[in-house]
Amino acid sequence: MVSLSQTSAYHVLIEMCSRDVNCLHTVSSKLVGWHHSYAETNEWEYMPPVEGRASSGSTSPQPHF
Repeated sequence: MVSLSQTSAYHVLIEMCSRDVNCLHTVSSKLVGWHHSYAETNEWEYMPPVEGRASSGSTSPQPHF
C-alpha cells in the first residue's frame, strides 16, 4: 500500500519531469536503481544497532513512578 506522502512525492517528480524527457529518464533510472538495490539485501545482511541492556536484562523501558 502506498502512503499519501509517497503518492504526493511521485506527483511532484512527475510534474518536475513533465516537460523534460532527459529529466524523466534520469529520475526513473534512479528510482529503478534504488528499488533493485533493496532487492539485493536480505534480512540477514541488515543488523540494526543494538544498545546496551539494563542490568536486569530487560529490553523494555521501566515506568518511572
